[in-house]
Amino acid sequence: MAGIDKILSSIKESAEAEAAEVVKEAEAKAEELIEKTKKECLVYSVEENAKSDKKIELAQKRYNAQSEQAAKLILLNARQNIIESALENALSTIEKSEPKEYFDMLLKLLERAAGKGEGELYLSKEDIDRMPSEFAVAAAGIGAKKGGVIKIAGSKPDIKSGFILKYGQIEENYTMKALFEENHDRLQDIVNSILWG
Repeated sequence: MAGIDKILSSIKESAEAEAAEVVKEAEAKAEELIEKTKKECLVYSVEENAKSDKKIELAQKRYNAQSEQAAKLILLNARQNIIESALENALSTIEKSEPKEYFDMLLKLLERAAGKGEGELYLSKEDIDRMPSEFAVAAAGIGAKKGGVIKIAGSKPDIKSGFILKYGQIEENYTMKALFEENHDRLQDIVNSILWG
């Protein structure tokens, strides 16, 4: 039996040694796998952080561009409002100017508008009420100089300032509102250059 015990003991030692070797190899492989996984995780983490950083950077650039665009639009709208307010103030100033200055300006407009034939000049009721007596004479003189006749025909409710000159069925609108609307873009450019060079 001693021989069998020896054989069994040898087998056991050999199995234990082999098992220890297998365990040692498995532990080494496991450690290697853990290290490899750690490295892969680190690489993945760095890549994902870089992607996240890029996403954050792109989002920041997009936000900055949108903010700049919004600021430009706000500034543009503010400038536009200032220009429109300046034009409204200019129109109001003309309408409220002293009679002599105001009606002298109307005579200059009438010189441009007058033509041959019988012209009827329509003003606002307020302008007829404050019209200097020499205005009708000066208007008639302009008509005669152009080879026609111009007479004050009365008022129209849709006129606030300026005038409408009518030759037969043709009306020429020289109300201040119409003149400002017709020249709106040009007036905007003038105000813009005055305010912001």
